[in-house]
Amino acid sequence: MSIENGPREKLITEGADSLSTPELLAILMRTGVKDENVVMLSEKIFVKFDRSLYKMSKATLDDFKSIKGLGDVKAVTLLAALELAKRLAKEEVVISEEPVFNSPENVFKYCLDMQSLKQEVARVLFLDTKLKLRGSKDISKGTLNVSV
Repeated sequence: MSIENGPREKLITEGADSLSTPELLAILMRTGVKDENVVMLSEKIFVKFDRSLYKMSKATLDDFKSIKGLGDVKAVTLLAALELAKRLAKEEVVISEEPVFNSPENVFKYCLDMQSLKQEVARVLFLDTKLKLRGSKDISKGTLNVSV
């Protein structure tokens, strides 16, 4: 697939928000494999996770590598991009102009990274009197279903 009609060109001419999720994945993947161009490979990856970035965000290196055409480099690239997305979501809550922890929704957004943990974790958020975050600490890690 040439750049003239590929996702990179579309991003340059129309902006990132005009691309589908598989097209954005294709930019990260850079190349396809024999008999499958990069957009087809990216579509296959997205379908494997039920067209859900949330489900992709829970995938492991081995989950990605089980897909034909994904080796270490492409799998690590996807894991890194998904981790950046998680950190962006968390940072977005922290740098908000208003008091950030005045609702359960804001606490949920800040702790999104906990959704992908494989074991229970007890986290304490330290707030000032204006409900601004001053720090957080994971104080306990447990087994698969119990925090000790």
